[in-house]
Amino acid sequence: MKSARNTEGPARPVISAENDRKMQDGPAASETATQGAPPQETRRSARSGPVDIRLTIPLLRWRFYVAFVGGRERRGEDRLALERRLHPVRTRGNLLFAVGCAMAVYLIALGVHLLQGG
Repeated sequence: MKSARNTEGPARPVISAENDRKMQDGPAASETATQGAPPQETRRSARSGPVDIRLTIPLLRWRFYVAFVGGRERRGEDRLALERRLHPVRTRGNLLFAVGCAMAVYLIALGVHLLQGG
């Protein structure tokens, strides 16, 4: 398994699409699944959940993406615990995103109120 170099601590495993498939199916199933299979995009869209919204937002020189994906949980307890450690919810970026969304909703509501003559 590949390792990502982290300056704050020891190297941690990188979860790629190939490793993700091996974790779900096991090595033997993933090797046979790739022979004669459709491209990765088709396989992924066929197994994604009922909600799959992906947007790209161009701002100034950069392009940002936002993805909303939902559905029935299929991951096992071990994998959930690993991903919770690797990708915590309480991060500075998530806090800034939530505050930005709240400010945008507030400004839109304020604009509507002012346009209605409030």
